[in-house]
Amino acid sequence: RLEAFVIAYVRFQLVHLELLLAAEQGHVEAASPVLAAFRIHVAMLVSEIDPALGAEVVASLIINTTSAPVIRRLQRDLGISAEVLERSMLALLRGLTGG
Repeated sequence: RLEAFVIAYVRFQLVHLELLLAAEQGHVEAASPVLAAFRIHVAMLVSEIDPALGAEVVASLIINTTSAPVIRRLQRDLGISAEVLERSMLALLRGLTGG
């Protein structure tokens, strides 16, 4: 479930990247309730996988790794395709969760 959620989140970010970037400029606090809800959900999924993991820390790392500015940098500055981004995110998740 964690993998499915994160891949769907990355795909959402890719589709709406310009809008998300514009919304974040100078208005981070407006987006924080949404990101907080995502972090809570991801933390719950992480704790289901392994209660010994620092679920809040891992969730924050996952959400920040998939933020719009990071995705923009990976795609625009480094030329990373959506497919490579998704495969890399899955590898990262599996490395964190032992999956």
